[in-house]
Amino acid sequence: MEDQIEKPIYKRTRNLLFFGFVIIYASILIYLCKEINVWEDEVYSLNTTSKSLSVVINQSYTFEGQPPVYFLLLALWRTISSGIFFARLFSVIFIALSAYMIHRIVRLFSDTENAHWMVIIFLLNPFSVWAALEIRTYSLLIFLSTVSLFFFLQYYLFNKTKHLFYFLLICLIGLYTQYFFSFVMIALTVPLLVFKGWKCFLKQCLYFIPLVVLFIPNLFFITKNLEIAQSATYDYGLAQRISVVLHTPQNFILALQKETFHSAINWGIKIIFVFSILMALIIIYRKYRKDNVIILKYVSGLFIIGFVLVLLYSFFNAYTGIWYDDKYMAVAFPFFILFFALFGFYPIHYKRLVFGAFSIYFMVLLAFNYFPPVKNYDYKYLAKYISKIEHQNEPVLCYSDLISLSLDYYYNGENTISPLPEAPSFDENYIKNIADTAGLKNSIEKKYGISKSYLFISDDMRKYSQNLNMNREMIDDYLKNKFHITFDTLYFGRSKNLYIRVRRLENILRN
Repeated sequence: MEDQIEKPIYKRTRNLLFFGFVIIYASILIYLCKEINVWEDEVYSLNTTSKSLSVVINQSYTFEGQPPVYFLLLALWRTISSGIFFARLFSVIFIALSAYMIHRIVRLFSDTENAHWMVIIFLLNPFSVWAALEIRTYSLLIFLSTVSLFFFLQYYLFNKTKHLFYFLLICLIGLYTQYFFSFVMIALTVPLLVFKGWKCFLKQCLYFIPLVVLFIPNLFFITKNLEIAQSATYDYGLAQRISVVLHTPQNFILALQKETFHSAINWGIKIIFVFSILMALIIIYRKYRKDNVIILKYVSGLFIIGFVLVLLYSFFNAYTGIWYDDKYMAVAFPFFILFFALFGFYPIHYKRLVFGAFSIYFMVLLAFNYFPPVKNYDYKYLAKYISKIEHQNEPVLCYSDLISLSLDYYYNGENTISPLPEAPSFDENYIKNIADTAGLKNSIEKKYGISKSYLFISDDMRKYSQNLNMNREMIDDYLKNKFHITFDTLYFGRSKNLYIRVRRLENILRN
């Protein structure tokens, strides 16, 4: 009776706190959207989606190396406003919709409080925030993956036929967004074999046949897209190819790749999480092994899906040897986040303690990574700094396409921003290298003649994943011999550890 009296009061308080969190979170995210600078990959998206729809489709395949749905949607979205903030807001919307779908999925097997906690965990997870702040396809992939799981569950658990068609439609959109979405389709089908037998499994495979047929046009591009991905790889061994994939689930769940803490603390966080999951599994098994077998199927299915996804990515990466990053498993992210839902089966006080502890942990990581709000190099403040120190008729030379692409979005000075040896062409081989000092000399004088001075911008701390030999020692020796270097500084801006080197080169031949 006492619980019945307190429950409405508690429910209102709980909902107020939850919606208060959502409002504060949204406000901070919108602030970060406006404040954080764009970086190279985002500039690619801005360039691709600034063209006609036919060019968007072509450049999606030939330059971006993936199917065109995201870029088409973003191109249409940017007809309303072409600015950086508005393009980034597109990703924020998909993360918000993903959070809503996470809430609905958890409500299928748990109560509202647990669903609220899962939304909080999902939104605070550093990968969710990163995807929301990227003008790239990852937020859309997270949304599509989450929606596909929801419709899949609706059909196979509650026999809602219309949801089968929604599921197949989402899968088709996913396939035309990223090739890896096919792994989600396979992973969702495997539990059917385990729990429902061969007939149900084969039936689902038959449902996928129309999608396979509709996917065929992508086969004309997929080989070339793989070549683009492989053209920028390190030559690393089989064990390393598998190892990087195996680390992705822990990076998604605990964001340990951020290296914010000492390694001993990281191991402590891993142990706490694994122990908490094991305790949750024991509680679930004891409580539901007789009365509610469907809960056990939820939990077992989640582990099966996660295992199959990791297995598929491991085989694919081992076989192709493409350059791999955690973000390429974005389609699997919602499934790994749902492991936190297991804590919802704890007794109420322990549940709140565990959820609260991980929420605080994620907030600490986010504060460390986004305040000050900078992505990689601080191009926004660098542009202001250059405007203050530049001279009239002094070309700004960027010793990398990657620097010039981002810097050009913020620089409003009177001089020209130019990459060396030449401007990017936005095709699969657009990143070019300076072969020798003669190439550097020609690339400067061909465009600007013999100017009195230049500002020379380089990012000397970058470790190029593209395996480009930037020959910095050769270039530095050449600059020292051919120019008076009257100004040389390492500019951090608001960045904590990544600097841009800014030098003024005065031409000896003009003095």
